[in-house]
Order: sequence, then C-alpha cells, then structure tokens
Amino acid sequence: MKKLFKILGVILAMAMCFSITACGDKKDSDMKYMHLSLDDTLACFQNLAENDYDSLFDEPFFKALKDMHDEYGATFSLYTYNPALEGLDGTYAEEFKANASWLKIGLHANVQPRNLTNYRRDMNNKEGFEYADGKAHYNAFITNIKRICGTTDCIDTMPRLEGYAGNIDYVKGFRDSDFGITGLLTRGDGLTSEDKTTSYYFTKQAGLYLKDNNFAKDGENKLNFVSTDICIEEINGQYPPRDEFATITPERLAEIMPSVRLNEKLSDANFTKGPAIVYSHEYVFYTGDKIFDTIAWLEDCCKWAKDNNYSFAFSQNKAFADNSEKITFEQA
Repeated sequence: MKKLFKILGVILAMAMCFSITACGDKKDSDMKYMHLSLDDTLACFQNLAENDYDSLFDEPFFKALKDMHDEYGATFSLYTYNPALEGLDGTYAEEFKANASWLKIGLHANVQPRNLTNYRRDMNNKEGFEYADGKAHYNAFITNIKRICGTTDCIDTMPRLEGYAGNIDYVKGFRDSDFGITGLLTRGDGLTSEDKTTSYYFTKQAGLYLKDNNFAKDGENKLNFVSTDICIEEINGQYPPRDEFATITPERLAEIMPSVRLNEKLSDANFTKGPAIVYSHEYVFYTGDKIFDTIAWLEDCCKWAKDNNYSFAFSQNKAFADNSEKITFEQA
C-alpha cells in the first residue's frame, strides 16, 4: 500500500509540474501580442464631422483600418486631442459600439501643443498641469467619447501621452477621472533628450527597467506601464519629412518596412518575452483626402504578427505582476 501511495505521489507531482509549466507557457503566450496605435489622429475625425457618410467606414482612414482588421484581426488605438472630437455627434455611435473590440480611442493630450519642448517644460513646472487639470481634461475626453461612441467600451485606458510627458499629479488626475487610465505606454529608448527622466514622472531607474523588461507596475500609484518598441516611420534615428509620405517612392517605401526591424528584434530575448508595441502617426498614412502608399507599412506589421504567431490585443486587457518594490518610480 505504501508503495502504491508513493507511486501515486510521484504521478501527482509530475502532473502538478506539468500544470505549472503549462500555466507558465500560457502566461508567456498571453504576452505575445501586437498593439498598433496611431498618435496625432485628427483628419479622420474631422472628416466624420464635416461629411455625411452613410457609414463610419465610408471615411477612408477608418475603412483602411477595418480592411486590415477584417484581413488579419488587427486591433488599433487612435490617440487624439479633445478639440478633434468636439465637432462630432453620435451619428456613428452604433458602429463605434459594434467595433469597440478592435477599435479604441485614447487621449493623447488635452490640446495639440505647438511646441513640444515648451509643453514638456510647462508640464514639469505644472503650469496648467495640476491634479485638477488632469482630471478636468480627462473628464472632457470621457464626455466626448460618450457622445460620439455611445459607450465607454471604445476607450483605450492605457494610451501614449504626447511626448511621453506627464507629471505625477497630472497623471493621477487622469487615473482618478471617470473611466480613467489604468496605465500608460512608455518610451522604449530609456532616456529623454533632457537626460533627466524617461517617461512621465519616472526616475531613470524606472525607465531603464521598462526598456529591459517590457512591463512595470507602479503599485503605489496603481498604474501599469508597457514599453513601446518601434515607431514605424523612424529609420536610423531619423524621421522622413512630413511632405514625403504623400508622394513616397517605391524604393523609400521598401527601405522603411517595419518587419525588417521587428525581425531584428527577435534576436533580443527581452523583446520576445513581451508584446510588440508598435506605433506611428496618422499623418504618415493620411491627411484627410486619400490613403498614401505608406499604408503598406501598417499592413506589413499585420503580416509580420500573423507570420510570427502574435495575436492582436490591447495592453489594458493584460495583467501585470507588481514589481514596485524593486523600482523607485517617482522622482523626489
């Protein structure tokens, strides 16, 4: 009998070991996803406000995104500004609701800054960026989304803020608003040009941790962070001139294919442990008239994800381990 119990114990231990391993594999697999987002999204919303389309997807940019969703299952976040939404009513609310599982909108900033350097400086000095300002700006965004989409399901609660800028008080205002943020997408290169902070209110330690580990959870402030991997149009640290995108040559188009850089990243063990967080800007593909040939870059990302068994997902739907005891997030 003792021998039988011993055998059963071994079998049970093996089963537990297999279960733990499987759970670990499942967790790793759950983090193997691509998130695509477009900063500075303006023209498509302006078109919706100014034209009487029969459908949301008669608008050219929304149609292009839906075509990629239908073909690849891609999901998209559109990061925008409150003024871009204020001219819209609820004409397309039912379609926004019906497509909320793959199409979300996030607040990039309250208004589009004219000068990013001044914007960061003002925010660091908290001129107009106190806790109450953050809460008011985000609540205005929620009011806009409820009117336009008829649901809060369309909200991306882990957006990328303009210039990765946001002091702790302002960010807390976003967090504490109705349907507030649950986290933010961060820089992927570790440092800002000022070499003082990395993203938002971070210490250098927090930024470098994110660069190397993909995820971080600020337990004290109850916020999750995910590191951005690539900006599609950036190549060799340079951005092409904006007027190039509308008339880009086939040679230049091929030169910037994002799959090349994504394939290079596959050799980085840290990258393969986490998601592929990829972003660009609406003006790279569209300025309100026709879709540029550069849309091939977005489709290239979708093909790469499919070929490399990456699902499409929103970071807000993922769970992150609390590692706040290891990291000092907030600057003194």
